[in-house]
Amino acid sequence: MKISLRTMTKEDLPIFYSWQLDESSRFQAAFMPEEKPESFDEFSKKWEQRFDDSTINAYVITLDEKSVGMVGKYEQDELPEITYWIDRAFADQGITTEAVRLLIEKIKIRPIFASVAFDNIASKRVLEKNGFVSTDSLMSYASARQNEITECIYKLEK
Repeated sequence: MKISLRTMTKEDLPIFYSWQLDESSRFQAAFMPEEKPESFDEFSKKWEQRFDDSTINAYVITLDEKSVGMVGKYEQDELPEITYWIDRAFADQGITTEAVRLLIEKIKIRPIFASVAFDNIASKRVLEKNGFVSTDSLMSYASARQNEITECIYKLEK
């Protein structure tokens, strides 16, 4: 089982779009765009703008060359933050943990942050296994849940 990262391209958007439509995954992620993309075209336009943004690094997670998720770095309030998404069929296999490790190896910026819903235990474990520590929490609106929930903030120093 070989896990690797490759730079995301517009050819990857159809599969990423399909993952974003999965209601169970959206609920788990919690903090999503306000509404599901109305169409693939709308989704693609937003992502194509991100490809031109030098503060965003987006990678496809591959398992034996098959696309199974994404991981990336972006800026939130001018601070570097990571994000990740795994196809639910490949969850709980250590793939996301390894993909985050590969990402933080590529992204040398420190500190780097991540945020996660208070009840997303799997995501918290991914971060903790990669050296992130919980530093704060705050109430935030989780659009995928249509409610305010506790958002846990994590930080990686080294």
